[in-house]
Amino acid sequence: MSSEQPRPGATGGAPPEPGPALRVAAGLVGLEALGLLGLAVSELVNIDADRPSVGITTAVFFVLYAVGLGACVRGLLLARSWSRGPVVLAQLLELGVAWSFRGGSTTWVAILLAVPAVVVLAVVFSPSTTQALFGERASDADGDDRDAHRGRPPEDQPTGANGHRAALMTET
Repeated sequence: MSSEQPRPGATGGAPPEPGPALRVAAGLVGLEALGLLGLAVSELVNIDADRPSVGITTAVFFVLYAVGLGACVRGLLLARSWSRGPVVLAQLLELGVAWSFRGGSTTWVAILLAVPAVVVLAVVFSPSTTQALFGERASDADGDDRDAHRGRPPEDQPTGANGHRAALMTET
């Protein structure tokens, strides 16, 4: 089984074309990945001679994080459903880091981190992006409209005078 299988609802053999919102999200996540690569280079350039392992492992972490985000960018551009989860997690982490920079002279850093994270979260949870990543719901394709009947008893179940389904109790 190939990892490049078409997503649900995709037609033909051509990869689906991402919409403009999905491209914006992918671009912002790509910029985040580039920022992480910049942090990795900064760590390597400024390694403390007394504790080189801290600088090296931090740089390796930033590189691996950037590579993971880069894979997610590719996944978003190819409209792969698996890419949304890691992107959401990365944005939530970024919001946490932004929160730690709020107030004082670092407020600009908080804004710089929070704004793209909120935009990406809004885009990846938008209905058009969900449609692009996951295609039609199986219930929509089958004509099964379960949401329209939510909260109503099935027609073949008896209801009481008040309109509620009767609870049937049997003794054992």
